[in-house]
Amino acid sequence: MKALTDNRLEIPGKQIPMSQRHFSRKTSWRRTGPIVAAVAGSLLAGAAFLVGSSPFSALAIAGLGAAIVFGIGSVRRPSWALYLAILVTFIPAGLLPNSVHSLMNRGSVVLALGLWLLDVIARRQRIVWTGALIFMLGFIGWSIVTLLWAGRASSGIERLAQYATRTILFLLLVTNEIDTRDGVNALMNVLACSAWILVIAGIFAVMTQGYQTKTGVQVLDTNINNYAVHLLMTMPGVLWQALRTDGSEKSLLVALSFVFIASAASLVALGGSRGGSISFIVILLLFWLWKPTQLWGRLGIVILVVAIAATPFLFSTLVYRFTASAGGSLGGRVPIWQATWDLINDHLFVGVGIGNANEAILPYLGLLVSIMGRVERSSHSPVLQIWAETGLIGLTLYIGVLVSAIVTFVRCYLRSRRTNEKYLIRYFALVSCVCGGALISWNIGGGMEYDPSYFLLLALLLIPANLVPQAVPDISIDDHTLVGAGTDDDG
Repeated sequence: MKALTDNRLEIPGKQIPMSQRHFSRKTSWRRTGPIVAAVAGSLLAGAAFLVGSSPFSALAIAGLGAAIVFGIGSVRRPSWALYLAILVTFIPAGLLPNSVHSLMNRGSVVLALGLWLLDVIARRQRIVWTGALIFMLGFIGWSIVTLLWAGRASSGIERLAQYATRTILFLLLVTNEIDTRDGVNALMNVLACSAWILVIAGIFAVMTQGYQTKTGVQVLDTNINNYAVHLLMTMPGVLWQALRTDGSEKSLLVALSFVFIASAASLVALGGSRGGSISFIVILLLFWLWKPTQLWGRLGIVILVVAIAATPFLFSTLVYRFTASAGGSLGGRVPIWQATWDLINDHLFVGVGIGNANEAILPYLGLLVSIMGRVERSSHSPVLQIWAETGLIGLTLYIGVLVSAIVTFVRCYLRSRRTNEKYLIRYFALVSCVCGGALISWNIGGGMEYDPSYFLLLALLLIPANLVPQAVPDISIDDHTLVGAGTDDDG
C-alpha cells in the first residue's frame, strides 16, 4: 500500500479521499438514519397534541408517517402495497373501529392498484387476464344492470363496491404480481401473519370472555362462521413455511404448524361453527391423499382424537349446535332455502337486483317468522343468494368464475406433473386440500358469496397460471443454481 498524502489513500490508478473511505455515504446513513427517524418521530408525536387532544392522536400521526414512508418504498416495490392490502383485509372485525377498518381496507386496495398501474406503464408489462377475472367482470357488469329494477339501489351499490374491491385485489393484482417463487413465498408469509393474528385474537377472546356452551366464543365482532373460514384459508401460509423448507429449520417450522393446527381446531370448536368444523376435518382427511401433506393429515387426526378424549368440553358447543334444539345440523337453513327458492321462482331470469335479496325475501319468510320468531334473512347459500339477486344470467357468470379457476388449477397441475416441478407439486398439494375443504362450508355460509376468503381461494387456484410459463426446470449442477437457493430447494 502506498503512503498517505494529502489525506488521500493512494491506490494504483485511483485516489480515494480518507473522508470517503471512513465515512461512506452508505455507512453514514446507517448510523444517522435511526437518529433522524427518532427525532422526526418525536416531533410528530409533539405535533399530534397540537392537532387534537385525543390520546390516539399521536398514534394516528405516527401511522400517517409510517404510511408515507411505506408509500414511498412501495413506488419501487408495488407488491408491498398488495401485501399490506391483504393483511388489512383479514384483520378480525372489531379489532379496529368499523369506519377505520373500512377506510383502511378500501384505501389500501386503491393504493395497491395505483402503484401497480404505474409499474405496468413504466415497465410496459403485460396484464394477465384469466378466465375467472373475465367472468367476474361480466358478473359485475350484469349486476350493475340489475340496479335498474332493484328495490334499494344503495344496498346494491354497497354490495358492488365489495365485489369490485375483492376482484381488484385477488383476481387482478394477485394473479399479476405473484408471478415468481419469491412472490409466492412472500404471499404465504403475509397469510401466515394473518393466520397468527386470528389465532392470537381468538385466544385473547377466550381469556377475557370465558366460555359458555350455548353461545360459544365470540372473537371480537367477527361472525363465528367467517372467523373459522378465515382461519382455514390463511392456514396455507403457516403450513407453507414448513412445506417449502428443508434442513435444520424444518423441524421447528413443522412444530409451529402443529401448534397452529391445534390452536385453530380448538378455536373453531369453541366458536361452534358447524361448517368450519366440517371443513377442518375434511381438510385433514384430504391431506392424506398427497405425500407432501400426509404428515399433517396423520398428526392432525391424532390431535383431534386426543383432544376429544382429553378435553371433551371443547366440543360441547359444537354438539349443542348440531342438535335439534339449535336448528339441527343445518342450523334451520332448510326453511330459509325454501323461502329463497320461492323468491327465485318469481324472479327466475333477472333476479331482484344485486344486494336486494335480503329485503325481497321478507314476504316469503312471513309464516316462518310467525312460527320461529326472528329468522336470519340471508339465504345461507351463495348459489341461491346470487340466483335470487341476479337471476339465471348472473348465476351463470358467477359459477363460471369458480369453474374457470378450478379448470385452470387442474390444467396447471397436469402440466407441472409432466415437467416434474416439485416446488409447484407441493403448492398444488397444499392448496387443493385447503380449498377443497373450504368449499364445503362456503356452500352453506351466509354472505360467503362476496367474503374475502372466497376470493382468496380463487386467487390461490389461479396463481400457478402465471407461474408455470416462467418456471425453470428443476435441473442444475448443484441443485441450487437454477432452482433457487437455500430453503426453496426441491431437494
